Amino acid sequence: VDKVKKVKYRVDADDIELLLSTCPDVVVVSDMFKSEAVNTLHEAEINVYVFKSPKNYAEIKEQITGLAAMAGEQERGQEMIAEMDAKLEAIKAKVVDIRPEQMPRVMFMSPLGAYYAPDSSFNDMCRLAHVTEATSLLGYEHACTLSQEAIVQINPDSFVISDWNHDGKHPPEALVNELLSNESYKITNAGKNKSIIVIPSSHMLTSSQYFVDGVEDLARAVYPDRFE
Repeated sequence: VDKVKKVKYRVDADDIELLLSTCPDVVVVSDMFKSEAVNTLHEAEINVYVFKSPKNYAEIKEQITGLAAMAGEQERGQEMIAEMDAKLEAIKAKVVDIRPEQMPRVMFMSPLGAYYAPDSSFNDMCRLAHVTEATSLLGYEHACTLSQEAIVQINPDSFVISDWNHDGKHPPEALVNELLSNESYKITNAGKNKSIIVIPSSHMLTSSQYFVDGVEDLARAVYPDRFE
């Protein structure tokens, strides 16, 4: 994030003409990028690399491998993956003996509430940090927004939020206060213990190598004594 702040020239994804004016060697986009925009780039004979938006650690490694191959930097890509794997092994060594019934149940909350998505990257982050992603216990067939009643019924031990203030009007402190003042949530374990874990969005809401840092952030917050 800090490195990107130094990039002065930026092009809005909706302004294809301005993007073309930069004469890029290649445009890298996710599979969520507008297909008509990709077609326009192809028509202008611009190389476009479309990658699948990762939903777990294995897919993040596939993304890095693909990007490295595209850039002709396969060796550097493998070095990055090796560093990620090593960091995860170090985390695992500290928490691997924790039995499933001992794992705290955590739930990710946003200003819009909680969302059930069994294939989300947060689920995989919890798995690697050896904590239970509370909504996974529901076993619904489809992704959906959860009601306050469902959240209370699940009774998470901790709420997890990111520090992303997307519009400058939603600081994480406001969401913490909102969760702790909610009368329904006060009867949950998270509410009773005022247990809210704040993780940097640059680690948590990412599909890059920094995903591993999010795993460590979560594990450290849940098992602080293991990381002393």
